[in-house]
Amino acid sequence: SAFETWQVITSIAQTAILLATLLAAIYIGLKQAEISNRQADISETQTAISRSLADLPFVVSAEITYEQQTKRLHIYNKGQTNIYLWGTKLGDGPRVVEQEPRLITPGGFYYLLAESLEGDLRKVLGMQPEVKGLFIIYLTSQNDVKYIVSTVILGMLSGDQIAVHTQTTSIRPEVW
Repeated sequence: SAFETWQVITSIAQTAILLATLLAAIYIGLKQAEISNRQADISETQTAISRSLADLPFVVSAEITYEQQTKRLHIYNKGQTNIYLWGTKLGDGPRVVEQEPRLITPGGFYYLLAESLEGDLRKVLGMQPEVKGLFIIYLTSQNDVKYIVSTVILGMLSGDQIAVHTQTTSIRPEVW
């Protein structure tokens, strides 16, 4: 009869609408889970950025230079906070680490006597026009992170005169 046909059609329509609603709900749920995962990733990235910004003032920035007239190696603090000089190592020589560090304030410097440096370079030079050596300093930052600063020392012979140049090549956090 027409009434029974109408009931079957209505049941089929209701079932189709219910199925479509179920599929839409599943789709929305999956999208919400995806959004939640993306929000978690964004939150982790924001946390990492916040940590980096908080650590930014403590980043070590140092420069090592040689002053020909006074025969001194100068260690300049170019950063925003105190740094502490613990020790040095020149070439293949021994690493010397002090019991107590030397404070270098922001914008300040500390010098090391290097009276024998030119003589040592002259011995190594011999007949070579130039020689390179590695000078390493051991620092800690204001927040006690250990750093190694590597500097190339270049000795060049011009007649009887020796010129000493320095180039800071890396500043890296590293346990020493």
